[in-house]
Amino acid sequence: LHSRVRLAALDLICSSPKMSLSVTVFETSFLKIFFQRDGLRCSSEEYRHRVRHLLRLMINRLRIDTSHSGKAPISEEEETTSTMFSKWLIDWLGTQLYPSVSFSRAGLAIRVLCDMQDVYLSSPPRAISTRRNDVVLSALHTDRLVTAVTIQLWSKFDAIRSYALQFLRK
Repeated sequence: LHSRVRLAALDLICSSPKMSLSVTVFETSFLKIFFQRDGLRCSSEEYRHRVRHLLRLMINRLRIDTSHSGKAPISEEEETTSTMFSKWLIDWLGTQLYPSVSFSRAGLAIRVLCDMQDVYLSSPPRAISTRRNDVVLSALHTDRLVTAVTIQLWSKFDAIRSYALQFLRK
């Protein structure tokens, strides 16, 4: 599909009018389809910037625990959906970091991983579920992912090496 159509579809899913709502199974299913259908493939910097912005909105929604915001606690199913999708996203982004990966794919994958680190490391303890936070942070620091990012330090692109180093420093 054309990149504008992909962005419009991603925008519909990630830009929820109520950012405090938990992510639904439908939204996570759609996002998986988006990624599996080459959601990271595009040479346009504008496209990569917009995808990263929309994913950061979704990552913020994934970490929200509404039980601390005065609303009803989220259900176990919602907690599981958010946690499982976060783990899937981290694993999938890690698989995109093979040795001869294109600049656009590697750059976007590592920058989204850095965004996930920022969101989960900078959140105040009461803003997110401790269990979910621990699961996501441990998924961000698996040997497999760290190795995949470390391999990018030998990339021929300076920016990719810089992004990889930024991820590994956190």
